[in-house]
Amino acid sequence: PPTPCRRRATDVDGHSRVIAAMRAREAMRRIARASASASRSSSRGTMMTMLVDDVAARTSTYARCVASNARGHDRGASNASSSTSWASDEELRMMNARVELARVARGAYEDAGKGSSIRADDGVVVAPWVRALVYDVQAFEAWFARRPWMVLRRALVVGYELSLVGVGVAAQRGERRIRARKFTETLTRLGPAYIKLGQVMSTRADVFPVEYVEELAKLQDALPPADAASSIAALERELGVPIKFFDAFDQTPVAAASLAQVYRATLPGGRQVAIKLQRPGLAELVALDAVILRRFVAVVGKWRNFKSDVVGIVDELVGRIFEEMDYTKEADNCERFREVYAEDGDAGVGLAGYIGAPRVVRALSTPSVLTMEWVDGLRLTDIDGMIARGFTPSEVLDRGLRASLHQLLTTGFMHTDPHPGNLIVAANGGLTYLDFGMTVEVPIETRRAMVRGLIGFVNRDAAGLVGDLQIMDFLPPHVDAVAAREALRTVFSGESASKVRDSMDFMGVVSQLSTALMQHGFRLPPYFSRILRALAALEGTATTIDPSFRVVERSYPFVLARVLSDRSPEMRDSLRRLLLSDDGAIRYKRLIRLVQAYGSETAPMSAPGTDAESCRVAVEKVVAGVRELAFGERECTNNEEEARRATKIAIEDALNFLLSEKGSATREKLVQDFLDACETLLAEDTASASSSPDDITLETAVSTLKSTTTAIIENTDVLIPALGKAARIPEAPRAARAAIDSVRRRAEIVRARRVQAGATACADASELIRRVVHELTRPSSSKR
Repeated sequence: PPTPCRRRATDVDGHSRVIAAMRAREAMRRIARASASASRSSSRGTMMTMLVDDVAARTSTYARCVASNARGHDRGASNASSSTSWASDEELRMMNARVELARVARGAYEDAGKGSSIRADDGVVVAPWVRALVYDVQAFEAWFARRPWMVLRRALVVGYELSLVGVGVAAQRGERRIRARKFTETLTRLGPAYIKLGQVMSTRADVFPVEYVEELAKLQDALPPADAASSIAALERELGVPIKFFDAFDQTPVAAASLAQVYRATLPGGRQVAIKLQRPGLAELVALDAVILRRFVAVVGKWRNFKSDVVGIVDELVGRIFEEMDYTKEADNCERFREVYAEDGDAGVGLAGYIGAPRVVRALSTPSVLTMEWVDGLRLTDIDGMIARGFTPSEVLDRGLRASLHQLLTTGFMHTDPHPGNLIVAANGGLTYLDFGMTVEVPIETRRAMVRGLIGFVNRDAAGLVGDLQIMDFLPPHVDAVAAREALRTVFSGESASKVRDSMDFMGVVSQLSTALMQHGFRLPPYFSRILRALAALEGTATTIDPSFRVVERSYPFVLARVLSDRSPEMRDSLRRLLLSDDGAIRYKRLIRLVQAYGSETAPMSAPGTDAESCRVAVEKVVAGVRELAFGERECTNNEEEARRATKIAIEDALNFLLSEKGSATREKLVQDFLDACETLLAEDTASASSSPDDITLETAVSTLKSTTTAIIENTDVLIPALGKAARIPEAPRAARAAIDSVRRRAEIVRARRVQAGATACADASELIRRVVHELTRPSSSKR
């Protein structure tokens, strides 16, 4: 195209003349082509009419687009200069006009965005993946049934490579670790489908030996880039614009993987982008491998009599690859993720505005090409870089873990490939996620079962855990629940004769469950393999940066907060089982941990910039709480407000119970336990006095007080209406008087015992104050 096509839209008249010239030239070309074709057809008049209508429609569309961008240029420029986003909406609309203009000039408007998906003329058979980039087993089988030599040639290559591995395993050649390493190298040579197969196998610690799992976890899908000329030709064909459309384009890929390679380019106007191009011929190779793998595992499955649906596992694997190859879906996932974690979104404290994703340039994206914002930042593994910028690596890891748990347990839309290459530390200490080809949707019932299951596992609640595992499809519906519970108790108590990986990470959790329940039909459902891979990747990154980072331990506060903020009957029952024993006694350590968890989860990970800002936020919450108490609840507008309302209702339910007649025994127990704890703290040998696992030490009491204070300050909008409603309950005054009488009676008993021990009231008070002050002023355990 002539040079004026590269002009900026600031020159409205010049730009309009260029557009008019390009439209005219394209129209003349189309008329000439149509005339030549029509001369060989009996329907010349009809074709010419259709052509004129088409050219007129395109002319009108281009005129409206350019006029709109020309009118909005000054406004768009000012918005762009003041916007903190990568590019304003006006800039993207302007880019759309530039792309359309370039396509018209190249004569490729109709073909742009279709590339390899261009339909063949009638009567010509095209491959099923050309018609639609979907996993269609029947269509693949029919296609390759007419091409047996292609199948045979690929099958021989695959068979030869895998047979070498099989012979080594059968003959027990060398150490198992060496055999696992050779197997990993073989999968890398065989290509995308087998690389993905190995990555899935690396998450199946319940099936494969630990040496294979650990070596396959190192599996990298980095490969040499495809031929430059064919790649550039494919890119131009897909986009419908020449490479010189870009102000700059580096033809050497910055990254090359099994499915795609990424280029760095500069758009007209100076914005830098990353262009993800699917490898040429990829869909055909993956479809061919799918046919071969399905036939192979079907035969082996009959021979070995596998309990699992091995053909279904192959379908899940290859179907996932086809999902990854459709960049239109990836673009949708990326934008959906950005909306969830937008600064004005409802992701919650510490996540909204701190978790992000690149912006997609739709005009330059197709099912095989994805163009998006180029993201600069630090790698998650760059510890020195984070420290130099004032970030604490453990806090960044906590944010990444909270983001993954929020995706898994709150939104149900999860990025399942969070390895270090896909996580960039942003300038504000947040995280930018890349590569949304692998995501998973988790239904609300499964999310709730996961929350209850993790709580049951941590607290060794075998009875509740079996039911949750059935809901999550880890156990079959017809399992013998009594036998399964007994098997879990055996492993939890350490009485199992089998070797169990007891580390408190997610792989350790799966290992323990698998060991206990393998004889009862335990299996990993297909959807969970993606989730486990994501959690395992996050664990591996976290322990590389901080070896003391315990993922399950760090996850537990978030999970507890989710229990408190979910008002479903199942979660309320789980909360009851968590805090109360079978005889109704309160499990204080769990209660304390719940308070601490809610305090930590509602406190901002990054504090407001100034004291004035903190004060303003606190006042707004107080005003909101008073307003709700006076005028009633207002409608929830997002998920975070709904979760906070559920928490408020849980607090109201607990207060209503304590103030009711049914709660009198619990009130008595609370008073007795509180005064007994004070007496224990005053004992000369506190350590020996603490025999029960639920005894409260001074350290835990002070820590609980701090967490409670944080929770109150950060949640006044929740606590004010809850406490106000409780105070208006008719039984409240009577319950308060009863509690005071109970405190007086129990205090007299404790005082009598202390007098017999030779202590005075003043001495006890002084000692309590001294210990509390000492505990408040000494360094935290993390600093000691």
